[in-house]
Amino acid sequence: MRRVGMTFAVAALGVLAGCQTLSGASIAKLATPLKADILASGIGAGLSEKARIAAANAEYRALEAGRAGTAVGWRVSDKVFGTVTPQQPYTVGTTNCRRFTHAITVNGTQHSATGTACRGDDGVWTPLS
Repeated sequence: MRRVGMTFAVAALGVLAGCQTLSGASIAKLATPLKADILASGIGAGLSEKARIAAANAEYRALEAGRAGTAVGWRVSDKVFGTVTPQQPYTVGTTNCRRFTHAITVNGTQHSATGTACRGDDGVWTPLS
């Protein structure tokens, strides 16, 4: 019984270590297409590049592993931050898709927009136009 628990713990650490690796440069690469959608529209047009990257990374994390209805936050300062709230995933053919709402606060003013993205075989979430 004790050995099973230890095996599970080691396996869990391996999974978590993999998540940590993915949360760096890999997420930035996979999130790049998301910067061109909602973030390029009115709600994200005035964001700095650092804020756009943080926002796109949050969108990726929300779409990839977020719980439906649970916000994934990002913050670059006390004046610039936001949340991405994914909805229930659904499938179109063999493609995984998700709707989401992105709320951005800049200098106390909040803006939000809703979008949909689908995940390709390469792991990239591409916004639907």
